[in-house]
Amino acid sequence: MAVSENNRYPLISVIVPVYMVEPYLDRCITSIVRQSFRDIEVILVDDGTLDNCGKMCDDWAKKDRRIRVFHQKNYGLSAARNTGINHAQGKYLCFVDSDDYIETDMLEKLLAALLEQQADMAVCNFVYEYERAEQIYRKNPESYQNDIDQTITGREIMLMAEQGKHSYCVVAWNKLYKRSLFEKLRYPEGKIHEDEFVFHHIMSACQRVICLRYTGYHYVQREGSIMHRNDSMQDAAEAFLERCRFFLERDDRQMALLSEGEALSAIKRMQKHTCRRERRQIQKEYWQIVKILSGRKDISFYTLLKRFIWCRIF
Repeated sequence: MAVSENNRYPLISVIVPVYMVEPYLDRCITSIVRQSFRDIEVILVDDGTLDNCGKMCDDWAKKDRRIRVFHQKNYGLSAARNTGINHAQGKYLCFVDSDDYIETDMLEKLLAALLEQQADMAVCNFVYEYERAEQIYRKNPESYQNDIDQTITGREIMLMAEQGKHSYCVVAWNKLYKRSLFEKLRYPEGKIHEDEFVFHHIMSACQRVICLRYTGYHYVQREGSIMHRNDSMQDAAEAFLERCRFFLERDDRQMALLSEGEALSAIKRMQKHTCRRERRQIQKEYWQIVKILSGRKDISFYTLLKRFIWCRIF
């Protein structure tokens, strides 16, 4: 296994945003410090947690010199990740959510595959883990899983996201990245669907992505998760509209059209959970995108008419 070229710095930086996860934090950190690949640093970002997690992070740092802790006010997940990125010293980055945990060989397998394939990013499968009434059961989401090892382009993985493997592709946490992918990129603060806002930027910069059938990440489902909030659809719609504009600027009509469809689905789901003024603003932005696409003949007249009628009655 490769080691860092410069002995002063670790090869992999593992970034863990921490907020109100006291029952889960020890398990998460334990799974990271026990990795079979040892040349790592663990960056714990205490995002103004109100429970005992801040002290737990400091206690872990006293036990393992590879752990560094940063305390900050509660600015949200994106800000915590950005703090981790800004302080990371590794050549490669990995994100782990603090209520999740990873297999002890995940980093070793991801790094080996990335180096062997000379890839910009390595991705592994994950398993849903539900905790209810003190019982744990796991679900391997077949529609999201990769059943073979394959090396593809970043654009191909964006297409995979549109074909039913959304979580596998879009989320930040089941991946190992070249640090250079984040040289000019940070997560947008104050957003719920922060992964959606950066996904297309990252994948557009990836020439090669190695996707593994190996399952290395445990995605813990718990009540109160931010992704289960009803008000997150406006955020998703904004992300898809931004993605659509991104592809239009690059004259990638196929990806722009796919992003338009995702935006429409998110806007429709907004109807039950957001006020009319917020919906109208998103609708206006969406209609501008549709007009651009129609001008380039990427949307048929019949589809354009349906979009127009829907926007008028929204």
